[in-house]
Amino acid sequence: MRHISSKQSARLREYQKIREVLYRKNEAENRGRSEWSGKPPSYSFSLGECVCENHHIEGRTGGRLCDPFNQILLTFEEHRAAENNEITKEELRDKVRPIRIRQGFVE
Repeated sequence: MRHISSKQSARLREYQKIREVLYRKNEAENRGRSEWSGKPPSYSFSLGECVCENHHIEGRTGGRLCDPFNQILLTFEEHRAAENNEITKEELRDKVRPIRIRQGFVE
């Protein structure tokens, strides 16, 4: 098992808090549906339940891990399409920006 530095451990705790806030806001505003299409969530093999998956638009390195404008909740199928570049990063960024601003996040 790899040792995780205290700095990385703190970043992961911050990420978990932001992720939980995004899921709660999505559940309250959108009944847990995809922020991309509005479709109900599909079964997530990685999470083991029916929820939307958190996709990092520009990756997770550096400060992007905890940036809510870099994260969008997608169905399993949409997440695979985004990972395979069938949905462009520009399209995802354009879609998520007004959602996060409406939710009270500041760029």
